[in-house]
Amino acid sequence: NTTGISLTMTNLMEIPINPSIQNTEFYFNGTGIMTSQAVGTIKDNKFYYNDYGLVLTNNTVLTFGDNAIQGNNCIYNNGIGVLVNGSMPVIGSDGQSWVGGNNSISGNGDWDCMIINYSSVLAENNFWGTGYIMVDGSSSASLQPEIYRDPCSQTGSSLMVRGDEGKQKSRQNVLEGGEDDIIKQAYSLIQGPRFREGIQLCKQVIDNSPDTSIAAPALMLLSLAEQKHQLNELKPYLQLLSASTIENRVRFVADMLLANDSNSNTRSRIELLLEKYVDTDIREEIHFSIFREYLFTERDTTGARGILRMMKERYNGQLTALAEFMMDGKKLPGSISKPMNTEEGAAIPVEYLLKGNYPNPFNPETVIEYGIPEAAEVTLEVYDIMGRLMNRETKNLQAGYHFYRWNGKEAASGVYLYRIMMKSQKDQKVRTFSSKMMLLR
Repeated sequence: NTTGISLTMTNLMEIPINPSIQNTEFYFNGTGIMTSQAVGTIKDNKFYYNDYGLVLTNNTVLTFGDNAIQGNNCIYNNGIGVLVNGSMPVIGSDGQSWVGGNNSISGNGDWDCMIINYSSVLAENNFWGTGYIMVDGSSSASLQPEIYRDPCSQTGSSLMVRGDEGKQKSRQNVLEGGEDDIIKQAYSLIQGPRFREGIQLCKQVIDNSPDTSIAAPALMLLSLAEQKHQLNELKPYLQLLSASTIENRVRFVADMLLANDSNSNTRSRIELLLEKYVDTDIREEIHFSIFREYLFTERDTTGARGILRMMKERYNGQLTALAEFMMDGKKLPGSISKPMNTEEGAAIPVEYLLKGNYPNPFNPETVIEYGIPEAAEVTLEVYDIMGRLMNRETKNLQAGYHFYRWNGKEAASGVYLYRIMMKSQKDQKVRTFSSKMMLLR
């Protein structure tokens, strides 16, 4: 499938039951779950061998778990685990009134999580493995504390975060100045009987600090409260924010919520926003929303392709690349794979190990990295899913990290197995490791 499940909330006035997706496996999709302006919960699911495990867009507030209920979602072996664009998912929230957590987001090929375009992510008490998170300069994420036991039995040890400049930030939250506490407090209040206090706190943030990084997430939480508690009072406040003469993120979120406040003419409402905004990043988001309406709501591939052509001419951002992937299956250009030692013997590990292959899924080439603490004879074999041998290579290598580059240009799409046998030249003992990889055309 191109998309396993597309979850969209289009009408603030007709309040649906809060949807829940659970006990489901998503695999071999372009995208496991795609959301737009959606609320709901996901728990006890598995996402693997997708290009994107989840893509959360357009003011989505999705909870990975529930109040005092762990998420237990396993997101691994995807090209990108979770892509968050202009949204506020709660992957886990620590504290007295804890929510979700105990999710494993690890072992994905390019990024375990990408957080872009004024997103705010609460992601505490989760396992991240040895993967990487990218947080752009407009977004924020609360990642501490993390758990060190993988609930899904994927391998890994520590969390690393990359910002815009590619600088590594190890084991620290990206939110600053107590902003994460404000968002967590408002979210916790909205979830319970004191939701009115949470609504008031969100409005204080929006009215007093509209240009801060948490103002837009606060407005997303108001939308969550509207739907969760079946209220009918947000629209006048959105109209007030929309009437502002100052072009900022809060006004844009309000306009998008209003544009989706109808079961008809949603695309036309969104198109009108192009006359209101001049900021390039915001216009790219508007065009992406129009593209999604054509592709998913109206099922008009001709219209969607026309918008994509326009986006490629005008923009060079992640959303344009994502739209191209959704239309033609082309992966995000310039995606940064997990860092690997590409120089033979670049360092000496303390034990025999298989670090895995990156990217995964791949097309048509992937690199398998492994390490030996002493001189050894190394044999690496690649098999198809039926057990047929595709490649075998044997080398005598010195201690260090090494890599094997496999090109599947003549192989069919599908799952492949690889096995590596390391025979110590010192004691002749053989260590064997194996793993899976996926060729996806």
